[in-house]
Amino acid sequence: MSALINLVFVLRWNKLIGINDLVFVILTSLISDTMSLAFSFLPTLVLFTQITPSKIEASMFALLTGVFNLANSVAGPLGGGVLCRIFLSQ
Repeated sequence: MSALINLVFVLRWNKLIGINDLVFVILTSLISDTMSLAFSFLPTLVLFTQITPSKIEASMFALLTGVFNLANSVAGPLGGGVLCRIFLSQ
């Protein structure tokens, strides 16, 4: 689906239907990012709810969300920066 959205943008079909480039990119990014997050994060949450003992689901959800956000917001960019520094210094 994301590839088709990119194709629409590259072929400028959004202009044919009267949608500005900036508006098209923002709206399609919001939709595709939300859908990719749902498809990658929700199956993990469902598995955790199946193996988590009752009455601590909220704690496990908070832990899993915290780890997910830490990995995507801090560890991923930091690791990428470290790899770039290592490979570019050689």
